[in-house]
Amino acid sequence: MRALLRLRSLRVALGVGALVGVVLAALPLAGSLGPESALALGLVLAPLAAAFGAGVVRDARQRKLALTTAEIAARALGGALLIVGAPLAVLLLNLLRIPSCAPFAGVAFELVGPVAGVLVSATLGVWSATLVRAPRTSTALAALAPMAEMALALYRFRASPAIFAYGHVFGWFPGTLYDEGTAIGAPYIALRLASLALVLGALLLRDALVEPPTQRLSLRRGWAQLPRLCVALGLLAGFASIEWHGEALGLRSSAASIREQLGGRSTAGRCTAIVPRELPHDEARRLAEDCAFRLTQMERVLGVKAGRPVTAFFFRDVNEKRALMGAADTYVAKPWRREVYLQLGEWPHPVLAHELAHVVAGDVASGPFRVGGQLGGFLPDAGMIEGVAVAMAWADRDGLTPDEWARAMLALGIAPTVEDTRGLAFLLEPAGRAYTISGSFYHFLFERYGAAIVRRAYRTGDLAAAAGKPVPELAREWRAYVETVPLPEDALALARVRFARGGIFARPCPHRVAQLRQQLAGDLAASDAPRTASTCREVLAIDPADTSTRAVLAEALTQLGKHAEADRELEALAQRWDAPTPVLSAAREAIADAEWRRGDVAGALRRLSALEAEPRTDDAQRVFEVKLLALRAGGRQAELLGQLLAGEMAPDGAYAVHQARELGEVRSDGLAPYLEARQLVNYRRHADAVPLLRAALRRGLPTPLLTKEARRLLATSLWASGERVESVRLWSAVSAGPAASQSERLEARDWLARARLAP
Repeated sequence: MRALLRLRSLRVALGVGALVGVVLAALPLAGSLGPESALALGLVLAPLAAAFGAGVVRDARQRKLALTTAEIAARALGGALLIVGAPLAVLLLNLLRIPSCAPFAGVAFELVGPVAGVLVSATLGVWSATLVRAPRTSTALAALAPMAEMALALYRFRASPAIFAYGHVFGWFPGTLYDEGTAIGAPYIALRLASLALVLGALLLRDALVEPPTQRLSLRRGWAQLPRLCVALGLLAGFASIEWHGEALGLRSSAASIREQLGGRSTAGRCTAIVPRELPHDEARRLAEDCAFRLTQMERVLGVKAGRPVTAFFFRDVNEKRALMGAADTYVAKPWRREVYLQLGEWPHPVLAHELAHVVAGDVASGPFRVGGQLGGFLPDAGMIEGVAVAMAWADRDGLTPDEWARAMLALGIAPTVEDTRGLAFLLEPAGRAYTISGSFYHFLFERYGAAIVRRAYRTGDLAAAAGKPVPELAREWRAYVETVPLPEDALALARVRFARGGIFARPCPHRVAQLRQQLAGDLAASDAPRTASTCREVLAIDPADTSTRAVLAEALTQLGKHAEADRELEALAQRWDAPTPVLSAAREAIADAEWRRGDVAGALRRLSALEAEPRTDDAQRVFEVKLLALRAGGRQAELLGQLLAGEMAPDGAYAVHQARELGEVRSDGLAPYLEARQLVNYRRHADAVPLLRAALRRGLPTPLLTKEARRLLATSLWASGERVESVRLWSAVSAGPAASQSERLEARDWLARARLAP
């Protein structure tokens, strides 16, 4: 130990490591053991450990110590562990202040991350000083070796679709903050097997080739140590093999490998859609046409000329997307590659326009990544990047426009300021709030000042210079405008639900909670009430104020027959936790569903009738209306619709269609064909849905909201099945209708724009 501490490189590394630990301990998300702190330590400590490894060899040479490679390795690797141990000790002490929700997982991240990384780096340092005898040069080369791997990771980020990065010295960069369910997977394990082979192979190779007295390479010694040399070369070959098969193992990605995995392709205009090979040709064509329309539409909004072609990758599901390019629930665009990455969903795709907006905005940006911000985008302005995209792809969400959601947040006092969403501060705010406020602000700039100012700001990163006004003044103008936006009924209650979650930096144990939520989704899908209740309690032990999970717990307790406990949870929701009204309403509705499944139709009707005036989104309200109709009708209708809407498990499409057909035998209005058509639309069978929707409207639907939705589905399905003239007529009627909401008019105008730009 005394010999190691004589080395200045170790003393410097220990001091820097401890300082980094203190800094991380002060940060909400990185202050405990986990992927964020592991990545930070890997990036900072790798060059220090490499320089120290070189210092060990240099010290032995200068002091003329006849150390074997085993002794050199013991000093270099032992010192590297001391280097990483200093900040880890600080983080462990910080656990007394910020308890870890998943300590064993956190320890695993540190072991496979910075602990393994400094061992690799120290080994590289040993070899650097072995090959280069000049002290300063060997130290510089040692420190540059980890930096070179980091630079290679950055190059791969730019040159491939992947947003993740694996490195032997820094560990794993998962990609995006918003995908919270981060866990050590098979690719990371494969990486560390390669790292182990590299360290052992490199040190055995040195032992076979280096003379201890002189610390010089000797090929003659290599022949004498031939068995050891062969083992070393075998280990290094294993390392090289894992590196060579990096794409197959999930360590890297490429556009070519993704194209091969998906296997399908469709082109329309300047847009190529890469889709799953099993996707029907008509659906693939619609996706490509949708992409081509959105691309032209976004260019017209921003006022730029038609650019180069775009490729849109549509993955089968979030798991495939995570494995192939790194993002699960997050949609991603890479403007410099003119590529967007999404998973299949409803048609038209609800997020495609937003991601293409990033690509089109990149046409006016500078720098290698083609994003808005200063210094050519090297200092990105996340608020500008996302706000401009939301403003360009202006659309409603859950029945309200971003302006209306922003107005509701202002009224509730939960809206971040425009200044709070500028630059990288955007990432510190809850994602939903930040996206909405930034989008509303930049949409205001489009409408008030024109696209030219937005283009100039995006190119330079300087909004004040582009607008000729300081940003606080622009923010005041925007707020004055938003406060004039009419607030729809129930908007405040719905906003309390939608924007309830805090930012990832403010939430306790976001990764552990994300894993539990995935587990909870599986419990619910399996209708496993005991496990659902158990998982809910695990989530609530971390975040007692999670009102949505507490509502699910109340439903699970009802299913288990524990009505008194369920009532206590509802009481806690209503009083102690101050849950938004829609959350309470949804919990009570779920309890009514449980009573319905047990055959207590009267009890379910009584409970649902008491909720009739509660606020909910249009989608939830339509389901509620059909449930109430069924319970009031009783008999066979209550039985059929109960199985369809309140069953223990969500019915598959075939069963739902069967139930709808049976319902048609006991109801003469259009409800049965409407429900059947909805299933067909969900499975993108638009041509088959058209006659059913026409029949539903001809017979009449029992509520205005159902009638409105049937017309919307008919207009969409007509377009998808090629009957565009009638589709345009229906959308024109919605756009001109005096009773239409802002979101309905917005959707109708979007379809009419599609009609104008369609080939």
